[in-house]
Amino acid sequence: MNRRYLLLGTGNVAWHLAHGLNDTDVSIWGRNTDKAKSIAQSANIRMTSTVEDCDNLTVFFAVNDDSIQDLSTRFSFVDATAVHLSGSLSINALKAKKKMVMWPVSSLVTGESQDLTAFPWVIQGNYSDHLPSFSFFSVNDDLSRRRFHLAATVLNNFIHQMGVMVQDVIEDAPDGLYNTLLHQTVQRMMRNDAETLQTGPAKRNDRESIANHLELLHNHNDLKDVYSLFTTIIKTRYGHEL
Repeated sequence: MNRRYLLLGTGNVAWHLAHGLNDTDVSIWGRNTDKAKSIAQSANIRMTSTVEDCDNLTVFFAVNDDSIQDLSTRFSFVDATAVHLSGSLSINALKAKKKMVMWPVSSLVTGESQDLTAFPWVIQGNYSDHLPSFSFFSVNDDLSRRRFHLAATVLNNFIHQMGVMVQDVIEDAPDGLYNTLLHQTVQRMMRNDAETLQTGPAKRNDRESIANHLELLHNHNDLKDVYSLFTTIIKTRYGHEL
C-alpha cells in the first residue's frame, strides 16, 4: 500500500513539502483554512478539514515549535507516524506511538522553490522508511540534533545578518563583487584544517587596517561591535596581544 502524507500547518516548511513531495498522495490541514486552500491549489494537493489515523499515514507537524506539543495532544495518533520538523524541540513533544523528527539543513523561504532532495535532512527515530526518499543523516538523541541546529543557526542566520549589516555600509557595491570571496570562505571554513586557513587583518595583527575599518564604522555601531568582537576573538586565538 502506498504511503500517504498529511501536512499540518501552513508555514514555510508546509509550503515546501506541499510543493516538493512530487508524485505522492499528499493532503494539507491548517487552522487558517484560506492559507491551506491557497497552498493546496498552488501545489495541486488536497485540502482536508478532518484528520484521520491510519497505519499507512505519515503526519508532518509543519508548525512553529510552540504549537507542536499542543497540536500533537489534539491529534493523538496511534497508528499513523507523527513527524515534527524542528531542529531543537524534543522528539517526545509528539504524543504518538510512532514518532520521528525530520529537520531540513537548509534555509526555507515560502515561494522560493527548492529541490528537497538536494540537501540533507537530520532525522531521529525508528521509522525512517515512513519518510520521503530524501538525503538523511540520522542521530540517536535530542542533544546531537540540537548541537547540529545550533551550528546551522550560527552558519546561516548569523552570517546572513552580518551580510545585511554590511549592505548598509556598501550600498554602492556592484552586483557579484563578493561572490567569489563568499564561495571561497564557505568552502574553506568547512574544511578540517579551517583554522590554518584564516586570513585578514586580525589574523596578521594589522593594527592600521583594523583602526581604519573601525573609523569607517563610526556611524554603524552594531557592525562596529561585531567587528571589534571578532577581531578580539581572532587575535586571541592566534596569539596576538590585544
